Amino acid sequence: ITRTWVDPDTSARGTQTITLLDRTAPVLTNPASDVNQSCEVASTYTNFINTRGGATATDCNTITWTPSANTQPLRCGTQSVTFTASDPCGFSTPTTASYTVFDNVAPVYGTPASDASAPCNLKTGSSTTALNNWIASRGGSTVTDNCASSGQLIFSNDFTGLTAGCNAATTVTFTTADGCGNSASTTATFTITDVTPPTITTPASGASSPCSSTGSDNTAFQTWLSNRAGARATDDCISDDANLTWANDFVGGTVGGSGTCSQSTTVTFTVTDGCGLTSRTTATYVISDTSAPSITTQAVNTNAQCNGSGNGGDFTTWLNDNGGARASDNCNTVVWTNDAGSSPVTCGDATSVTFSVSDSCGNGPRTTTATFTIVDSVAPTFTTNPADQTVECSSNATSQFNTWLSTSGGAAATDNCSTTGITFVNNFTGTPLQPGCNNAATVRFNARDTCGNQSTPQTATFTIRDSIAPTLTTPASNQAVECNLATNNQAYQSFISSRGGAEATDSC
Repeated sequence: ITRTWVDPDTSARGTQTITLLDRTAPVLTNPASDVNQSCEVASTYTNFINTRGGATATDCNTITWTPSANTQPLRCGTQSVTFTASDPCGFSTPTTASYTVFDNVAPVYGTPASDASAPCNLKTGSSTTALNNWIASRGGSTVTDNCASSGQLIFSNDFTGLTAGCNAATTVTFTTADGCGNSASTTATFTITDVTPPTITTPASGASSPCSSTGSDNTAFQTWLSNRAGARATDDCISDDANLTWANDFVGGTVGGSGTCSQSTTVTFTVTDGCGLTSRTTATYVISDTSAPSITTQAVNTNAQCNGSGNGGDFTTWLNDNGGARASDNCNTVVWTNDAGSSPVTCGDATSVTFSVSDSCGNGPRTTTATFTIVDSVAPTFTTNPADQTVECSSNATSQFNTWLSTSGGAAATDNCSTTGITFVNNFTGTPLQPGCNNAATVRFNARDTCGNQSTPQTATFTIRDSIAPTLTTPASNQAVECNLATNNQAYQSFISSRGGAEATDSC
């Protein structure tokens, strides 16, 4: 309070201030009290705030109450509120109380979680999707709470993961909490099953290769085997089909090779997934010999020197050697045959032979033809040379000459090819030798075989001689005539010309 004083005489002024002091804070007559309330009843939190938890106070001035918080617990929990009583002089007195909403009832499952399963499929991931959906739906369970709405419930589970495989299973506990420390759980199992064996997408297919003595047929078979005869498979429960396990029932060893005509090997290929489920596919590999031999060297014509005995041995040797022909086969031994008839006998005889070759599997034939010929290039030789002959001149000397000539002067000859076919030839021409005094003919003789080979010539002489005097058959007779100059000379000449009547004969 301010007072002003005025001096009437001097009009001086004086001021007096009177101050009223309040140095005492409000005094609580009743402190605020805690409140505990179930979440199942209507909230009284507003009333708790408005009534200051029941707190009262006194003061010489007007009291103003201020709460420290005005937000009530949602469903459960404790809110501590300090109520402050303040007077206008700035003095205040606090009092604190707690407002607690309690929930002692756990959530209740109307439908517990149920077991579930899905077929394994890592290709599309459908089994994982089904598992995730089951987890998200909490195994199909439903739950309610006495106080919390479904949006206020807190869901959790202990799922840590599941690797898809052979009937892989996980047991999951689903827990629902109401946020007030109360919870309930339900447990179920999810199983990823695999009851489907692998699917053969490409069956094994048969194959073949020609028989080979070099082993290439076995190499081709082993390649076919390692490639599973082209078989392919897929399985839903494996992410990479390359990880499927393949096996086959081939007992091992080498197939094909020399001596194989036709060999079939049937193989069953088995594919197994990681769960031991199997599928099978079967194919046959055939190794066969369908190729005829190849003639590497053709049969060759050959000439055999005539030996006089038919050259059967030479012919047989030539046949046994297949005329020099050679053949090879990709896989099997070769078998030779020929169409030879009887062996040629003498010079100039020729036999054409066709040699046929097949393999031991009957492939063929391949043929080659050559000729076996007996030749004779060796001339006959004289074993007895033609001999000179001298005959006395007579009327049959010419006949003797002709006999000597036709018998080749008694010559004899032999030949490497044929002794029966030797002929003799000579160079005598003209009129046969006639009887006379020392008539002679020198003749060159040759021995010739049936192949036209002629020996070295040999010469002999045939001589007609006369070493015998004539023989008087009538001696000359004396003759006497009468003297007559006119006729005596003529008679004498007649006597002389008639040789006195003498007659004679001579062998020549």
